[in-house]
Amino acid sequence: MRKSNICLIMIAFMLLLLLPVRVKADGPDVPAIGSIHEVSNNELRAEVVSNTEFWDNGTLFAGSVRIVGRGSSKIARLRISNLVYIGDDWYKVVGFAPNAFKGDKYLKNLTIFPDCTIDTIPQGLCQNCKNLKVAMLKSLQITTIEKNAFSGCKNLKIVYLPTKKLETVQANSFKKVKNCTFMVHKSTKKKYKKIITKKGKASDIKMSAYSDYNYTAEFGAYE
Repeated sequence: MRKSNICLIMIAFMLLLLLPVRVKADGPDVPAIGSIHEVSNNELRAEVVSNTEFWDNGTLFAGSVRIVGRGSSKIARLRISNLVYIGDDWYKVVGFAPNAFKGDKYLKNLTIFPDCTIDTIPQGLCQNCKNLKVAMLKSLQITTIEKNAFSGCKNLKIVYLPTKKLETVQANSFKKVKNCTFMVHKSTKKKYKKIITKKGKASDIKMSAYSDYNYTAEFGAYE
């Protein structure tokens, strides 16, 4: 082997030694599965459901969480994206606990951003949130709204529901919701009105169609 090749191999080996290596060991700095943390400037509480690292769309996540409720903040608008920060790591949001915001008297606007790929709005998510006025359910993966998700939300006036995949609206998911405008894709107006009123028990609702959903524009609309 030529001396020049040996030198190149040695240089490459030395460079590899200088590269940062991420080692994740079990210990006190690794959030335990089931542990609950305040995240998003104390707006939310998140429960760790996995602490195994994985890559997703170019982002290294330290694990996964589900949102279990409001944090210590009394902010009126709660916003959920696809990730939260715990310690020095990103954790992917994979869902909500049932009744996460049930009876929240401070909640006026709930926004789930398009990058949050949850497919289910769980049982009792915002049940009896009497001050809730706007629910921006922007995830395009939503297939199911479980029972009592928004029942008792008497002041709910706008539900933004761009998904084309909604198949199941369980019993009483919108009970006592009246005179509310559901903003949906034009191709889903008839179908969604039927299941939201028949199963969800919403009454006197208006279905407002809009043009094809602009993901990029909505993704940027954080405020």
